[in-house]
This record gives sequence, structure tokens and C-alpha cells, in this order.
Amino acid sequence: MAQKTSALQSLKTQLLSVFGALTLALLYFGISSLIENTTNLQELDRVDDAQAIAVTSGALVHELQKERGLSAGFIGSKGGKFKEDLSSQRQLTDSAVSAFNNLKSKVALQYLSESALSRLSLGNKALEQLLEKRSGIDQLRLEGAASFSYYSETIEHLLDMTSESGKISTQDNTSKSLLALDLFQRTKENAGRERATVNAIVVGNKPVTPAQYRTLSSVTSAQVSLGKMFSAIATPERAKQFHALLESEKSQAVEKMRQQVFDKAGEGEYGIEAAVWFKTITDKIDLLKIIEDKLVADLAVQVLEAREDGKIAMMVAIAAIALSVVFTALFLWVMIRLIRGLREAQEGVERLAAGDFSHNIAVDRKDELGDLQVSLADIQQSIRSLTADANLLSEAAVAGKLEVRADAGKHRGEYQKIIAGVNATLDSVINPLNVTAKYVDDISKGVIPPVITD
Repeated sequence: MAQKTSALQSLKTQLLSVFGALTLALLYFGISSLIENTTNLQELDRVDDAQAIAVTSGALVHELQKERGLSAGFIGSKGGKFKEDLSSQRQLTDSAVSAFNNLKSKVALQYLSESALSRLSLGNKALEQLLEKRSGIDQLRLEGAASFSYYSETIEHLLDMTSESGKISTQDNTSKSLLALDLFQRTKENAGRERATVNAIVVGNKPVTPAQYRTLSSVTSAQVSLGKMFSAIATPERAKQFHALLESEKSQAVEKMRQQVFDKAGEGEYGIEAAVWFKTITDKIDLLKIIEDKLVADLAVQVLEAREDGKIAMMVAIAAIALSVVFTALFLWVMIRLIRGLREAQEGVERLAAGDFSHNIAVDRKDELGDLQVSLADIQQSIRSLTADANLLSEAAVAGKLEVRADAGKHRGEYQKIIAGVNATLDSVINPLNVTAKYVDDISKGVIPPVITD
């Protein structure tokens, strides 16, 4: 009795289920990895923009910081000092402003956060006032505090824009580097504020005003706290360079002059030449700028390495997707051939079971199914031979040729036993018939045969 296979129990369904699950898992991994790495590469483009903003705005901040310090000295001396230095510095600042304006046309500003764009807008508005503020400084119409406030606020807007631009990264290494750069730039900015504040104090050579004292105390403590935070997250190499700078002769000279200002804050007459102070702390800030540039270079290397890693990961994801497609196609091809071979074998067995030997079982494979085809063909041939011998004996019996026997030796196993059994059955029937026929013949001739005892 033939058994009907359900769709869920079929070999095809089971194979498709198992391999389909594996293929879907591989495709999910490949596609999700591809999407993730594409997103990461796009994010790195934004980090590139943040890096460019940090470099260009950092250069502008550096020039504005020097212009702020020189302007403080110029105003404090009533125009008697730093005039030529201030004029030269303004040219450097203008070049930095031009580079910053050119940068805005190159980076994808639409990807910046609203906060970063807001700081950029404030920075642009402040820079638009630069010529007006310079005119007020030249004509001594702008007081020292107002000049300091203008430059400091402008620089703050630029630094804030850099900070907000850096927040676009979600990758730990680049986020950490951007934060370290931000902290270092703010440390450097407070050193710049100290330069301008002390410059105004020593140029006037008068007692420190309460506002000046508060500013100097604030920027001094800010440098310490920001420097500690920077050291905590910076790479060991950069932290070591920063500490070496703080222990350097130039830094020690700055601290010595700063202490002189604090010690004589209520008297004036500090015994410090404004030009000497400005050069000394500028030398220190220039060393800070060198470390800042190295931090930017470190970030560039990280972005490059991350981009290369992302490209490799993307290639792996694409390869995984391609392999899953190829393996799926190969599996389907093998499965179709397997199922087709099994179906043909099943049909052959069903015909054998139904007694239909009219179709030869094809042997056209060289795998395990081919072995099955060979076995089925052997069964078919054995049954055909058995049938042929059965027909031979049947036809001979009908023709009265009871002495005809089939050759059991050409059969194997149970088939041989069947033919041998038929032959023995014929012998057991025909031998008594032969004896009876002989006895009848003998009696007809008047010969009385012996008594049959069997």
C-alpha cells in the first residue's frame, strides 16, 4: 500500500527549511553589516568635515588670540606700543578668515547640528564686525575690556562650533579624539586670554582692577582644570608631551611672571616688559599649537584607518552576500537534481511494485543516487529473469513438456530459492506420474509391477 507524503514531511521541504534558514541568516548578516559600514563611512565623511572645521577654525582662533593680546597691549599703552606688530598680525588674521570662509563652501554644512550651525552663524556675525572693532581700537575708542570681550566671544563661538561639529561621531575612538582636541583648544584659549589680560596689566603698569584680577584668576584655574581633563582622555603620548610643555622653561617663565603680577596686584610697577611677556607666553602658546596640530593629525590618521577598516568590512559584507547568493543557487541546483533523481527512483519502484517492467530504469548518475539506480535496475533485471523462467516453466507445462526445468543457478539469493523450489515442486508432482504411467504400461503388457510402498 503506497504511503502519501505530506508537504511538510517531504525531503524538499525539509532541505529548503534548513538551508533557507542558514541562507537568510547569512544574508541578514551581510546586509546589516553592509548597511552599518555604509553608515559608518558616511559618518566618517562628517568626521572629515569636523576635522577640517577644527583645523581651519583652530588656525583662525590662533590668529585671533594673538590679535587680541596685541590689541590689549596697544590699548593699554594708549597706542604707544605694539602698533606695527598689531598691523602685521591683522594680515595673518585676515588670511585665516579668508581660509575659514573658503572652508564653509567645501564642507557639508547641512549635516551639522542646529547647535553647530547656530554657533557658526554667531561666529560669522562676530567676524563681520572685525573691521569696525579694529577701527575702534586704532582710534582708541574701544576700551580694553570691550576689545577683550569681542575677541573672546568671537573665539568662543568658533570653539563652540568645533565642539558641536565633533558630536556627529558615534565611534568611540574618533569621539574621544574630538573631545580631547576640544579640551586642548579651550586650554590654549585660556592661555590666550591670560596673554591679553596680563599684557594689558603690565603695559599700564598700574594696580590690577577687580575685573582684571577675576579674569586672570579664572583663566589660570581654567587652564589647570581643562588641562587635567585633557590629560585624562588624551593618548599617553600626547598627555606626556603636554606635561613636558608645562614643565618647560618657557612655561616656568610664564608662571613666574604671572606670580609677579599676582604679588604686586595692589601696587603696580610689576617690573615686566610688555614685549617680553608677550613673546614669552606666545612662545608657550605656539608650543601648544604644535600639540594641537598633532592632535588634529592623530584624528586624521584615525579617520583614515577607520575608513580603511570600514571599506574592508564592507567588502567582507558584499562577499558574504555574493557567497550566499552563489551557495543558494548551487544548493537549489543540487537539490533540484536530487529531488528529480529521487522522484524518478520512486516512480521506478512504484512501477516494480505494480508489476510494470515495461520501462527500463535509467542509470545516468555517478553519485549515491546513481548507486540507487544501479540497485533498482538490478532488482528489475532479477524480477524480469524470475518472470521469464516462471513463464518458461508455465509454457512448457501447458505444452506437456513436464521435464523442462529452469536454471536456478543464474538467479541469486531468494530468487534462486524460488526457482529451485518450483523445480522441486515439479519434480515431486511429475515423478509419481511417471511411475504410474510405467506401471500402467507394464500391466498392459501382462507384467505385474511391484507393490508401491511410497
